[in-house]
Amino acid sequence: MLRSILTCSLLLFLVSVGTGAETEPPLDRVMSELGIQVDLSKEIHVDGPSQGLFVKVEPKVELVLVAKYSFGVEPATSNVRAGYYPFSSEPDLRPVFTCGLKAGDQSQISGLPTTPDCPHFFDPGSGPFGLFVQSANFNPGFTYAKETVYTQDRLNSRIERFGMDIHKAKIYPYQTRWGVKPNWYVVCWEFSTNNDYQDIITVIRGVKLIKPPHKPKKAGDLKDAIAMIPNR
Repeated sequence: MLRSILTCSLLLFLVSVGTGAETEPPLDRVMSELGIQVDLSKEIHVDGPSQGLFVKVEPKVELVLVAKYSFGVEPATSNVRAGYYPFSSEPDLRPVFTCGLKAGDQSQISGLPTTPDCPHFFDPGSGPFGLFVQSANFNPGFTYAKETVYTQDRLNSRIERFGMDIHKAKIYPYQTRWGVKPNWYVVCWEFSTNNDYQDIITVIRGVKLIKPPHKPKKAGDLKDAIAMIPNR
């Protein structure tokens, strides 16, 4: 369903921006051309242990990559992998899809540019989970021991070149001219250090972002936040 809804606006965007790598549009332009009406100042901020975590509210979750603005056209730099991990002290990375040369043979792509026929639906179970992305430019071979970017800031702290700048995924509600889609979110990713947040843009549906009912004071508050989510 998500793919069919996005197809028309995304294909128009593909025509409008072209495929060259010489210019990368800013995030607000990318979102606008995708038909996603998001005020970039309205990022959803969550503090504490639940930051960057989701929980499913539908039988399955769908994760789609809708734009990529980085990297070269060679396999060594263009491939991107995305997936999820159950919440734990050490994330168990579970890939959902890979976006590489077969998805468009270019460094700047949009219009559902994931590898043809790859799955987008997954079942993360009933517990909280986060999302991750990996770039072949910074993580050749997509290994856990090398660079991975997470929705949870605390996990990004292990990437030395980020320094103290560890907020690498911005999360927004998914909104079009028809309104906000319940249980849909846009996640804008930053692989590097210039913080343009359009290196990768993904849409996830069938989930709620976990937000604690009050300012977290301890790890146990995560359980309280999950219990507050409706329709579970």
